[in-house]
Amino acid sequence: MTKDSRADIRNFKITDLKCGEEQPHADFVIYAFEYFAQDIAHLFKPHRHDFYTLLLVTEGTGCHDIDYQTYKIQSWRLFFISPGQIHAWRNINSNTKGYIVFFTADFFELRYHNHVLAEFPFFNSVQNLPYIDLSGNSKAYLQKIVEIMYCEYLSKEAYLENILRSYLNILLCELARQYRPASHPDSHNSQQYVLFRNFENLVNQHFTDKKHVKDYAAMLFVTPNYLNEVCNKISGNSAGEIIRKRIVIEAKRLLAHTSKTISQIADELAFEDSSYFSRFFKKNAGLTPEQFRKESSL
Repeated sequence: MTKDSRADIRNFKITDLKCGEEQPHADFVIYAFEYFAQDIAHLFKPHRHDFYTLLLVTEGTGCHDIDYQTYKIQSWRLFFISPGQIHAWRNINSNTKGYIVFFTADFFELRYHNHVLAEFPFFNSVQNLPYIDLSGNSKAYLQKIVEIMYCEYLSKEAYLENILRSYLNILLCELARQYRPASHPDSHNSQQYVLFRNFENLVNQHFTDKKHVKDYAAMLFVTPNYLNEVCNKISGNSAGEIIRKRIVIEAKRLLAHTSKTISQIADELAFEDSSYFSRFFKKNAGLTPEQFRKESSL
C-alpha cells in the first residue's frame, strides 16, 4: 500500500451493525458470535468503533490485533475494546463460539453516570491488557449473565433498556473484580489507583495539547513528583512515559491508517514541526515515522 493509495481507516458507529435482524435498541447490541461471524469479512481490515465492545469466546481460535499488538483468540477469553482503539480479526476458526456485546457510553451512563465507565481498569488504558482469561466457577457464572442479557435483548419486552443496563453493570463489575491489571495487585481500590486512573483518563483527553507532567499534576491537585511516584508504583512507568506512550499510539494509528503527510500528523499532534515529531517518534518507537509507515503497509 503506497501513501497515496492509503485509505483512511473506517470508523464504525453502532448503527452500522446490521446482521439481518432489527435491533431493539440503537445503543446496545448483542449477538451470538457464530451468527455475527457470518458477516465479518470486512472486519478483517483494521477499523475502529465509537462504542465499547465485549467479546466472550467460549470456544475457538484465531488472532485479535489491537493497537499493534497481537493477542490469541482462545476459549474462555473475554476481550475489551474501547472507543477509538484500532483492531482487526485474523484466522478465526469457523467453529468459534461465544457472544459479542456492543454498547455506547450514552446507553450505560444514562443510569450509571459521572463517567463510571472510565473507572473500569480494562477500558481506555495503555498499561493494561485488553482481555481477561476466565477460570473455575467464573466461566459458568459470567456466561450465564451474558446469556440472560442475550435472551432479554431478543425478548423486546417492557423495561428492556433498564434491565439490559442493570445486567451490563453487573457483568462489568464482576469482570472488574476478577481482572488483574498490570499494576500493583493491591492497588485496585486504593486512593493512589484512583489517582492513576484519573490521570490516564486525562491523558486520553488531552495528550495533544498537554504533554508535560506538571500540567496533569495541576489538574489533579498533586505535585509532579507525587504523580510520578504513584505512576511508577502502579504501572512501573513514569507519568511522562505514559503520556509519551499515548502519543505514540495515536501517531502509529495516523501513520498506518491515513494518507496524511508526516507534517500534517505532526501538526495534528501539536508538535512544533515535523522534525521534532520525527525525533520524538524514533526515540519512543524505535523507527522513524517513514520506516514505521513502510513496515505497516507490508
